[in-house]
Amino acid sequence: MILTEIDSSKIDNVTFNWLFRNTSIPGTTGVLSDKDFTYPPVVAHIYDKYYQLNYFDKISKNYFMLEKSSLYDAVNISINLYNADLVNLVELSNLMKLADNFDISYDKLDLFAKKSIEGSKNIESIRALDDLSETIKRYIVQKNISLKTINILTRIDNDKKKIITEFISGKNPSVSTFKKFLCFLYDYSKYIKINNFDEGYFNSILCSVNKIKYDVINQFDKYKKQMRKISITNNNFETSELSFVFEAGDFKDYKACIDELNNKKDVVNKIYKLFEENDIC
Repeated sequence: MILTEIDSSKIDNVTFNWLFRNTSIPGTTGVLSDKDFTYPPVVAHIYDKYYQLNYFDKISKNYFMLEKSSLYDAVNISINLYNADLVNLVELSNLMKLADNFDISYDKLDLFAKKSIEGSKNIESIRALDDLSETIKRYIVQKNISLKTINILTRIDNDKKKIITEFISGKNPSVSTFKKFLCFLYDYSKYIKINNFDEGYFNSILCSVNKIKYDVINQFDKYKKQMRKISITNNNFETSELSFVFEAGDFKDYKACIDELNNKKDVVNKIYKLFEENDIC
């Protein structure tokens, strides 16, 4: 690394700016004072282009330049200049986008190995953070939202993301309240016909759906009681899947159970129709 004079107009100080610091914690904003990091800024010379790796808001006459550095080196050095331990999930998403732009395999970057980010589900959830609003990203960083909760968030339909933005802006919820609301949006998505936050509307959905579910449970129990040898169960009405369980001590018991299943086909048919009528599928 050498100190050299470079025309600042030839330097790209945007492409490598992956920062999204938690501004509520002193010293983590990414707007650096001279004592925080080496100054002048560090620049990587790659493919006849100059990329600024830190101090992105600074323009200088002289720069520390990395000669003959690879894109991998440039990204890893940029991360280390900002303390890899402080990198948050939104910044990981930004780094994945940076890696994608340069056709770099992100899993070979030092940071991803250090953070032990594994599994396609987790990777895709982190990648999806790039599409979220600034409000949601800022909340995720400031509240240190877990990857487990992020997995719920990114599974919610895109047309419902505006609701989440308005919920955060209007309520500034606790982490537990935020997670509970995400679960509501995901579980009740098919009933929600608006794309803005309306607490009264959401409460009415809860009351309506819970009443429907109560009625379905009662009717389901009545149908189940018509089966004497066969036990019928459902997965808490998340889907229409039924489990049929019976015990047979000998062939005679087995045949009796099979006969009941055959003779009570109308009961099973009524159950599936009940689920269909109440959009349980």
